[in-house]
Amino acid sequence: MKLSKDKKNYAELPIVESTFESRDQVTFLNLEPGDYVIAGFYRLDQQSNHSADLFVILDDESITKSTFRVKENEMNILGTIYCMFAKDGLNLQGNQLELSKKIAPGVENNRAGVLLTAAFGGHTKQVRIETITKIKNSPEEIDSFKPVLSESFEGTIWKSHFKNLN
Repeated sequence: MKLSKDKKNYAELPIVESTFESRDQVTFLNLEPGDYVIAGFYRLDQQSNHSADLFVILDDESITKSTFRVKENEMNILGTIYCMFAKDGLNLQGNQLELSKKIAPGVENNRAGVLLTAAFGGHTKQVRIETITKIKNSPEEIDSFKPVLSESFEGTIWKSHFKNLN
């Protein structure tokens, strides 16, 4: 989400979805300059690979922790972000409930479905709250992304933007 001076609540901000994902690396191409935060993410269903089966909404503290700045004509590599299930992670309320309505419309109130699926097996779409436990963004961590990014964009019009990464 792009931060805005006139909106104080994360749930009021518009969602900006990633434009490219490969090997568990998420890429945003052509973001406008400004300050951004990560509010959540989703995982594609392993069987269909088309629809999401897990939606993660970050708690407010983690959203704030994820802030990054995009500058014109610059590339940012944020690093690796580690999350874990938040305390009371199925109890969506406040900002997290409102964000779940944007990120996972129609799935936001699924506590009973998740508990039944856990008890009896099966499959359900799930929304949960997680908290960031660690962000690894040392120079070595950032460097480890460069060959994969360069390879991921091989054969695309974006390759030239990643040619000097190695």
